[in-house]
Amino acid sequence: MLFRAMQSGRPGPVAIEIPCDVLDASDDVEILEPATVTRPEPHPEQIYQAVQLISKAQHPVIWVGGGVIVSEASDELLQLAERIQAPVFTTILGEGAISDEHPLAAGSSILHPASCEYLAGNSVPDPIGALNSNEFFAACDAMVAIGTRFTEEETNGWRLRLPESLIHIDIDPNEINRNYPATVGIVGDARQSLRQLNQLLESMPLQNSADRSMEVDKLKKRILQDCCQLAPKGVELVQRLRTALPRETIIVSDLTIAAYWCRRLLDLYQPRTYVYPWGFCTLGFGVPAAIGAKLAQPDQPVVLLSGDGGFLFNCQELAIAVQFGVPIVVLLFNDSAYGVLKPQQEKRYGRTNAVDLVNPDFMMLARAFGVDSQRVESIDQLDLTITKAIESNQTTIIEIPLQLPLPIMEPAPRLLHQSRNQ
Repeated sequence: MLFRAMQSGRPGPVAIEIPCDVLDASDDVEILEPATVTRPEPHPEQIYQAVQLISKAQHPVIWVGGGVIVSEASDELLQLAERIQAPVFTTILGEGAISDEHPLAAGSSILHPASCEYLAGNSVPDPIGALNSNEFFAACDAMVAIGTRFTEEETNGWRLRLPESLIHIDIDPNEINRNYPATVGIVGDARQSLRQLNQLLESMPLQNSADRSMEVDKLKKRILQDCCQLAPKGVELVQRLRTALPRETIIVSDLTIAAYWCRRLLDLYQPRTYVYPWGFCTLGFGVPAAIGAKLAQPDQPVVLLSGDGGFLFNCQELAIAVQFGVPIVVLLFNDSAYGVLKPQQEKRYGRTNAVDLVNPDFMMLARAFGVDSQRVESIDQLDLTITKAIESNQTTIIEIPLQLPLPIMEPAPRLLHQSRNQ
């Protein structure tokens, strides 16, 4: 019953309490077969209404959350995107649902001003220059949102303006209309819902048939250009990481500025290759999460992106990695501070308090745990160092002294509105 509850509806952890006397008892018991969980089917009328709306949309867009990953619905998502020629934005939990190499993959920079302009149907200048500024993105007149809750951070406090026509698919009925009003709400499993949408759309004439990959390409170039202007070192870091890491690498992120840049710009190619502490968003998540990821997928490299402050929360778990032979690579970005908090204090109060760190010698700390370690002095040494660490199949710490600005690019106020008052 408990395993069924864990896998039913929105899957999640289940707490179980076992009294000590039961643990000490013995008996002959029957070994039960694993419970078969049936994923909920969407209502046919909801699917029909959604298809009618999609077929009339001239510039649809897709927003993908973690429900697509959990449901293993990437193939169905890709089929829908290509059929209706819709750019695909992903939330943090939806990263990898569509390969970032696909021409319709718009990435996760949903709150970048250019993305907000695009979603709102306003003009977005060509990134090449003012001479081509008369080329604008077309207005988005419909959105298909799948397996997402429209959380506060992803919508800038629910002020992000979305297209007027919204189809919201979620396995939890409580999420429909919770944060944004849905034109059509579909309660059901993401894969089952997408399959049925695709089946009906096969024979349905569409208003939209144009290839929209150029729009997505323009949007990505605009975002990359802005990021290069803000922090060229951040962009270089992401590019070097992507070059060095095998495609199947599982990237685990603690909370650190370098990881924030990767969250926005690092290309991912398959589901379940990006692990992020969404929800609690707590420091210290990284080391134990990386160990867990490696235990779950021993044949895939696991690389942790961690700051110095977050690393010290749970660095003692390296002893477990060594004891049980669980090889992970830790990229330790050292700015001798709680780098996310420090600029916020400076901006708000003109001074800082308790955010500068006196760190240990991380190379000596690694040796104390029996872990390989190396310090690189600049990110241009990172490619080869990462490759060697992965090939060694040993737990390795690579320390990188690096200071980066926060990649916070909030949309202009005119692009935002209080959706709750719609």
